[in-house]
Amino acid sequence: MSNLSKYVDKIREYKRKHPDLTEPELIMYVYLDLGLRFKFDQDYFFKGTKERKKIYERSRYIDKLNGCFDDNKIICRSAAYIMQYVLTELGVKIRTIVDEEDVRQYKHVYNIITPADGSEEYKIDLQEDMIYMHYHAFTKEFGLSTDGKDRPVISREEQKRMHLKFGYITERSPYVDEYIYLFKEYIGLMDSFYDKIDFVLKNIDPIDYPSTNYWERRWKHDRFLKELFSKDDLRKLNVVEFFNRKEDGIKEYINGFFVDGPKGVVVYIYSKDDNAYRSYTIQEVAQMVKYEGLEHNQKIKGLNRELLRLKMDEGR
Repeated sequence: MSNLSKYVDKIREYKRKHPDLTEPELIMYVYLDLGLRFKFDQDYFFKGTKERKKIYERSRYIDKLNGCFDDNKIICRSAAYIMQYVLTELGVKIRTIVDEEDVRQYKHVYNIITPADGSEEYKIDLQEDMIYMHYHAFTKEFGLSTDGKDRPVISREEQKRMHLKFGYITERSPYVDEYIYLFKEYIGLMDSFYDKIDFVLKNIDPIDYPSTNYWERRWKHDRFLKELFSKDDLRKLNVVEFFNRKEDGIKEYINGFFVDGPKGVVVYIYSKDDNAYRSYTIQEVAQMVKYEGLEHNQKIKGLNRELLRLKMDEGR
């Protein structure tokens, strides 16, 4: 029996034990169950164009969908077709849509649900919501209108009721989104953007999320920062992809930023031990690059000058 068939049977058994389950509840249950299980295949972003095209085009093949259950990795296209396969087998009317407004070469894919009761159709986007699920945040891409306005067809209150029913949140363990209001209160007392961003980056994750990969963390932090800062402020924050090379040559990516403020260039590198970013001077980063094997994909202001200074100091 295939992985997809086994999974459908698992959901059928859950449905049999819960005969009062409504169609929206069934969809939400599958949505949460798969979203918490799967991780985005970050290798997809680090592959060359030809390899990405191959992964994207093959991602809807049935053998690839079954394979997603082996390594628990998906991209948007495989996520959407898995949702379509599973929910179709369970009697839900669902279709898969390509986002034609997406300007990227490999366009985003999501699902549309046509409710059995004849009520308004709505979108669900498992891949986009997975990052929120992994942090037990509110599902922001479930139950939105198909008219392009992202109007909630299934209300926040109704989604919260379902989240409580399935144990995704509890009264004692609410959405982690609520953490953001604490940040707004704290940074509201600060005048400088550089003090604010320093505080936020050094306290960004309230708890440990050990299974989160580089891309999931980057998306989550990107969305989080957009909630707190204006576009003009965020232009002062520069993303850096740091990485270390393992013995087998595989790159292990590390989230990072740098800012050029009144204290000079300050570099932030994510620490899994701290669940937050640590700050470094440009001189400290130069030492890490030269002597500890730290590498990076983007240019960091002032780093080359410091590396040259280190080289000159060694030659004396």
